[in-house]
Amino acid sequence: NMITNRKSLAFTSKTPGKTQQFNFFAINDKPGREKEIRYGDVLPGEKDHDSFYIVDLPGFGFAKVPDKVKQEWGDFMREYLMSRKTVR
Repeated sequence: NMITNRKSLAFTSKTPGKTQQFNFFAINDKPGREKEIRYGDVLPGEKDHDSFYIVDLPGFGFAKVPDKVKQEWGDFMREYLMSRKTVR
């Protein structure tokens, strides 16, 4: 919320460790349609040249989940970072 200067883009809790999924937020893409679009949606037309995603990740050290779930998150992130051309 602070990065985008918006008060309610992402839900925040006073208790750390509540985020248990990867939340993707499209920034500068399709202004006025932010609440309609979900990560992975295929939209017609060109992608705005200045658009990008911000990703809210679970707090691996704070999340109150079993170690197996933390390991799955780590495996997912490793695979994602290693396979994305735009991240390498």
